[in-house]
Order: sequence, then structure tokens, then C-alpha cells
Amino acid sequence: MAWAMKTVLQNMNYMMEMMQVLMEKCTYMEARMDKGAGRVSDCCRHLQKTFEAFDADMNSGSTMKEKWWWVCRRVRETYEDFTGALMQKGCSFKSLTGAWSLVLLEVYLRCCRDLAAVRYAVMEKMDYDEEELAALQNAMKNFADAEANCSFWTPLQIDLLEGYEPSSGVESVLKSQALERVEELKVYANMCSHVKLFEGMNLTIAGLSASSSD
Repeated sequence: MAWAMKTVLQNMNYMMEMMQVLMEKCTYMEARMDKGAGRVSDCCRHLQKTFEAFDADMNSGSTMKEKWWWVCRRVRETYEDFTGALMQKGCSFKSLTGAWSLVLLEVYLRCCRDLAAVRYAVMEKMDYDEEELAALQNAMKNFADAEANCSFWTPLQIDLLEGYEPSSGVESVLKSQALERVEELKVYANMCSHVKLFEGMNLTIAGLSASSSD
């Protein structure tokens, strides 16, 4: 009887170990599928997290270029995933370039919107996440330095968005999304005129600059 129970327990332990291995493999496969698909939502999320997490002061290097290797590598990898997926769909290089610039603008505007939302909550004495606020403000700081230090960070200039002429369906969708982010930011601008709401953001569209410091 004891021998039989021991065998059952050994079999159960083995099955549990195998289940853990399968779960890990499924997670890995899901990550590979996510990476290979080059979906806009995934690319935007990965890029925003990269800029939120990066701290140049924590990286070794005597120049900013050397300190930024971590960000450059991740942005380049995301570019590869995104453009590779579009190439498989037959998009031209011109379309890929335009779509990538719109993805980066979408990332920037989404981060601006999220930061404006948290700052508005702070000003209105509503509940907010301090870690989220710190991460978003860090991302803004890194966005300001990205153009000079990250060769694949080439977002469309915000003042060119309205007149941008898409050459593919994906560009049309991305332009629409970016314009939605602009409208969301305008909502916050209309609700709050405090100058700190958009502090540190490079927003040059009329209606997106806070008018006072009251």
C-alpha cells in the first residue's frame, strides 16, 4: 500500500513538473507570436514601456550615445518586427516609413495623454498612481533626448499630422488614431488651464497649450 501511494505521489509530481514546463513554453510561444506579428498595439506598448523604464544615469558610458544603447536596441527590434510584418503584407518601403513615423507619434501622444490624465487627477485631488506618474514623466524626459540619441526614433512632426496623406490602409488607421489622441488632449486642455498640465510636452497644435498657471 505504501509503495502504491509513493508511486502515485511521484506520478503527480512528475505531471506537475510537466505542466509547469508546458506553461513556460506556451508563454514563450505567445511572446514569439507577439513579437512576430508586429501589431500596432503591441509595438506601442513595448515602446512606451522602454521609454518609461530607461534611466541614462544608470547606464555605463562616457557619452549619451553610449548610454542610450539599451533604448536603441529595443527601438530597433520593434522597428524590425513592425516593418517586417508589413512587408509580408506587401507594403512598400515608403508606406513602411510613413507607418513607422505614425506609430512613434502615436506612442508619444498616448504618453502625453496618459500623463495629462494623471496630472489632472493630482490637480483635482483625485486618486492617482504615483509610480505611473513618475514613469510617464521619465518617458517625457527620455522622448526629449531620443531624437539626438536614437536613430530609429523618427516620429512624424505633430504639426504635419493633419495634412499627412496616407499611402496605405495601415497609415490611414494610424493617422486616425493619432488624431484621436490629439482630441483627447484637447479635452484635458479645455478642462484645465494650468500651465503644468502639458509641461515638458512638445505639443504645438493650437488648443494644446495651457494658458495660465492659476
